[in-house]
Amino acid sequence: MTTLLHTTIDTAHHGLADRRDRADAAMADRLAHREIVRDLDDFLISASRHTSAVCDALLPAARRYLPDGRAKVHAYVVQCRRTERALVRAKQRIYGEARMATATWTTVWSDAVAELQALHTLERELVRELASLPEATLRPVALQVARATLQSPTRPHPNSPHTGGLSHVMRGLWARADRFWDAAEGRIASGRRITPPAPQELAA
Repeated sequence: MTTLLHTTIDTAHHGLADRRDRADAAMADRLAHREIVRDLDDFLISASRHTSAVCDALLPAARRYLPDGRAKVHAYVVQCRRTERALVRAKQRIYGEARMATATWTTVWSDAVAELQALHTLERELVRELASLPEATLRPVALQVARATLQSPTRPHPNSPHTGGLSHVMRGLWARADRFWDAAEGRIASGRRITPPAPQELAA
């Protein structure tokens, strides 16, 4: 049975795969550095947003409705932190941070892709197990994943809480801070420069 939740997660995975392929093609075609960074950042930003949205909306449903939900959520969070650390290293390597100067790009990139694929495997398992629930129960979860994606941080935060009420608050704070620093760095996603929040929004 295909649910809206399954469609939402599957669409997100396909979108990330397309962004990864564009980044691979940009590197293979030896495009201008700015174009390569744009496509790599588009992938990293989208991966961060999707992962955060899953933690915000899908994990609470898994914990609540699955018999072994607590254990499955814990396993997801462990892999999520691994994935986010790999995404952090990729961004550091792209922007030439000194701590990543000796790391080869091939290794950093392949690690990020592999960790994200492992995380997506866990997401698909959660969705498959939740599929036995009524659509009326799953539909709000799917809609929340979609909404949360648009409002999620654009950078990974592996050391921040991933579950519980505090995690939701922290994601909102990180999202505003990320938008500010993304604009300061001139990060561009999907061809659009990220607009910084207004000063009063940061102070909210």
